[in-house]
Amino acid sequence: MFKRVCVAVLLSTTPLWSTVAWSSDYFTGAHGDIGVIAINGNGFKTHGMELNIGYDFNAFLCMNLSVAYAKDDLAVDYLGTGANLEVGLPYRLHDELTLKPYVMFGGVYSDTKLTEEVCTNGECSLIRENKTDTQGVFGLGGRFVFINHINVNFSYQFSQLDLISLRIGLKF
Repeated sequence: MFKRVCVAVLLSTTPLWSTVAWSSDYFTGAHGDIGVIAINGNGFKTHGMELNIGYDFNAFLCMNLSVAYAKDDLAVDYLGTGANLEVGLPYRLHDELTLKPYVMFGGVYSDTKLTEEVCTNGECSLIRENKTDTQGVFGLGGRFVFINHINVNFSYQFSQLDLISLRIGLKF
């Protein structure tokens, strides 16, 4: 009876196997992405750009290095460099489209310059605050791969600064 149940479960899940890109070449090798970011934290909100270079070791594990830069008119100047690992399971949605939802964890070194104008009794002055910080990050994301070479990546990183990014790039 146990063997019959095992065979029935195995046969019933066979159609699902084709949607998981276990040994897909889509997720091996290097990739580079560039895109936009939105940052929220430490009393400010801003937006900027991010450059990401990564290497997929296999379909499940990827290492990324990134540089993010955001500058407001007066208030915020942010530069962050980081490294993270992303772990996920890719799914083939179509012959030319694969989705890889993932979790990421790593660290980031950031240099933030905040400028605030303070006015008292009709006189105004600028107060500048510089912060450098190294912190751990955790995030969630998804990467779409079109035609085996075009990446579209969306991620949300949780840390002292919440960072949302949308990037597009190429797979090499």
